Amino acid sequence: MRTKILLKAKKFFIETFGNKSFPSKKKISETMMKSSFIPMNPKIIFSLFYTQEIVDNENQKRLSKFNISAPQFEILKILYFSKESVMSQDDIVRVMFSSKANISTQLSKLEKEEMIERQENPQNKRQKLVLLKEKGEEKLYEVTEVMNPWSMKDIFDKEEALEYVRLNEKIRNNVSKIFGDNLK
Repeated sequence: MRTKILLKAKKFFIETFGNKSFPSKKKISETMMKSSFIPMNPKIIFSLFYTQEIVDNENQKRLSKFNISAPQFEILKILYFSKESVMSQDDIVRVMFSSKANISTQLSKLEKEEMIERQENPQNKRQKLVLLKEKGEEKLYEVTEVMNPWSMKDIFDKEEALEYVRLNEKIRNNVSKIFGDNLK
């Protein structure tokens, strides 16, 4: 079954773009969205991935001016909004849907910059607690002043925003159906 899907996708790709050069993601996205070959639901998923990539790239460009990565900024926000600005390293992994190795790398960088501190958990010696330090809080304020999330308020009106949130929730609730059933 997978082979048929891949062969169909390859045929579509070659017929659409030729076999000479690889098109840009923007060109692929525009073409796929107009294609009658691709059903609507895969177009929706592709559109979500493509939009997320654009948002992530723009976010990273802006954050690089502050010498901080997107995951590091997320960790600072998570710690700031957590109870007493302290969380276990395992909880940060769960909240960020990331690997332990990736979070550990990001925490090491933040620790080196003295924005966080890791300590042994007195109740569980194998667990590390992560504390937001004053320098990390200052960095969070500095970045947040420039990267104001409220500036997105003009993209959708209230009804569109509620519908968008509802549709995204529907996608999240059906992710296993979208991806899981095809992996058998």
